[in-house]
Amino acid sequence: MQTICFFRILFLLGLISELLPAQNPVHEFEIADDIRAQLIIKKGDLSVVIFPDEKKQIILKNAEKNPEILFEDINGDGFTDIFLNFQWKYGHKKGRIFLFHPDISSFKEFEINNTRLLDTEFIGPKTLRIRQSIFPSCTDNWKTFSFNQDFEVSLIMSVETLRIPGADLDLSKKIQYGQGNESEDLFLIQYGQAIEDLYAYVFVEKTELYEKPEFNANSIGYLIKDDEFLILDFTSDNWLKIRFYNENLNKYIEGWINATELILNKYGLEFGGDHQEENINLSLLYPYYEEKSMFVFTIGMTNNSSSSFSIASGRICILLENPAGRRYLYDLYGTHSEMLPPKSLKETYGKSPEGKWYSPSILLDDNTVEWDDEFKKFLIYHGINEEEVTYLQFIPDTIPAGTYKMYAVFYKPFSYEPAIVSNPQQIEIPFPKLPPSNN
Repeated sequence: MQTICFFRILFLLGLISELLPAQNPVHEFEIADDIRAQLIIKKGDLSVVIFPDEKKQIILKNAEKNPEILFEDINGDGFTDIFLNFQWKYGHKKGRIFLFHPDISSFKEFEINNTRLLDTEFIGPKTLRIRQSIFPSCTDNWKTFSFNQDFEVSLIMSVETLRIPGADLDLSKKIQYGQGNESEDLFLIQYGQAIEDLYAYVFVEKTELYEKPEFNANSIGYLIKDDEFLILDFTSDNWLKIRFYNENLNKYIEGWINATELILNKYGLEFGGDHQEENINLSLLYPYYEEKSMFVFTIGMTNNSSSSFSIASGRICILLENPAGRRYLYDLYGTHSEMLPPKSLKETYGKSPEGKWYSPSILLDDNTVEWDDEFKKFLIYHGINEEEVTYLQFIPDTIPAGTYKMYAVFYKPFSYEPAIVSNPQQIEIPFPKLPPSNN
């Protein structure tokens, strides 16, 4: 009987604890020598209570849950401010800054010209480093801001980097800004640590030259294999501004090339056929629309050769072809490291009473392509590894609307192995615009 009573007491205590309001986390900090405060994390809000002189409560509205918290004099005015960092939906962190205004003894949220505070870092007194963009892959873009007055900032530097897989090119561009955010006479493009004129060569039979860094721009000619060109500029979405000497015209010409087309000849990529023995077969499954609202992108790869095949350091590209035969080629993402053992055609393809079946060695992708209204881009979820997940832009902004044959292309940079092209599937661009779901 005593044991039963004991468990009843524990059960009642559990019920009472569930009925009691949850305790809000409290963080005490010092704003100045004579001003202390508490940051109280509440459900749905964040509030700051100033004491001991007054019990004034300032609500910091619409704050997300479970932030990383930093108390720091961000703007260098001698008063402690609050920086909150939250896990964001695209595998990055999104920050919010609240500056203390001593004249009104209050905190106000601070924004930088509508700049998203992505992966914000404090890199020095009154200096913030903020990620400029997160799309597409192989890029890393940052802006650095400095407080020049208590509640004002100036852009002092922007740095963009671009890595071109298969070309051994890692480019960085640094722009320093003076007063009024106007660029000073320092505009550097460098390869590694070298700051000098940077020349490169065309690696494929033919590379198209564009008037602008856009897929829908006019073509102004071609470069051919081993043509040398000078890199003048680049964009974070894989375009190079170049200058080269045209011997036929006896003059220098400037234009833009798509860096992926520098590695792969888009008009030389062809599907080799279904169910090829002794081949590595890449299958692009039909891009169905889940409940007529989501585009699902699925690639299967099968090793139907007689020896093992490694996909380590491989890249996936997308090749689009319109009814007029115009092609667009762009890099999508890299593949993880995995070894595919040999697999027979009978183990890969077959028929059953339910219909045809397909069992690939590996699914390289099986995710939805969805519209993000904040960025105005089509994004695809891509798991790099078990710990790192990101989203990538799936369709470049400048691909014209229309009907296309879509191919997936697998290749290994710095390898003599030929690129592997999947079967085509017909798609319509643009896709349905549905906000990304939680994967």
